[in-house]
Amino acid sequence: MERFGENGFVLDDYVSDTFVSPICTFCRHLEMSGQMRCAAFPEGIPMAIWNGDNDHRLPYPGDHGVRFEALETLVLAKAS
Repeated sequence: MERFGENGFVLDDYVSDTFVSPICTFCRHLEMSGQMRCAAFPEGIPMAIWNGDNDHRLPYPGDHGVRFEALETLVLAKAS
């Protein structure tokens, strides 16, 4: 099932309750395209993972062996 059209708009058959994932937002595999895709789920991240209902540090069907990995911590220094 395709979730996004070529123009990036959500198709009528799919609506997300959560626009920002409490988990995926902090994963290094998330595509920064604004669409719910990543290295594990190039066709679209399942809602159970996107909403944080599933611990994706563990295997999930269809994840191609790619699991959650935290982003590198960014340290922002205040310019003096």
